[in-house]
Amino acid sequence: LMFSDRIWQERRSQRQAMNYQSWLNEPGQLAIVEIGAGTDIATCRWESERHDEGQLIRINPRDATCPDKAISLPLGGLEALAQILK
Repeated sequence: LMFSDRIWQERRSQRQAMNYQSWLNEPGQLAIVEIGAGTDIATCRWESERHDEGQLIRINPRDATCPDKAISLPLGGLEALAQILK
């Protein structure tokens, strides 16, 4: 749901939430790559930080601050991804 979204499909949203939770419950290691999520609307940051078992990589040229065990990359998205792929 975004600002002034007039055609919200609640059943689809509920189905996607169930799929997401099911995916999170699958065995394996979780890596979260967050690119450009700002602090004005912090829901993306909150979601990224709530997964204690995963590795968070936060990419943001203006505000890359993150929890202690996360990786902070104060770069633009394209530059950071290019360096990760090297």
